Amino acid sequence: VPLDLHELMLPDWPDDLAEIVYVDRFGNAITGLRAAALDRDSLLEVNGSRIGFARTFSERPIGQAFWYENANGLVEIAINQGRADRQLRLGVGDTVQLPG
Repeated sequence: VPLDLHELMLPDWPDDLAEIVYVDRFGNAITGLRAAALDRDSLLEVNGSRIGFARTFSERPIGQAFWYENANGLVEIAINQGRADRQLRLGVGDTVQLPG
């Protein structure tokens, strides 16, 4: 069955996914949330920890958790010179909340 060219040109992107979708080899937790959808003053909550935004690792003291926009435009949770997965007990499937 031939494909309609229109279907190939318009990808069906999923909505934001408010959970951790991947943990990289450094222990950073990548979420399914687009960073552009969040204000920079937004706090995230995961496993009881509230996490603020930083543009770079060096903006936070050593050992402090933060979220930032990764190269793919997604929200990523990290710890300056640490492992977010271990320190915050994060894993794939954990829910990320925006406390209001």
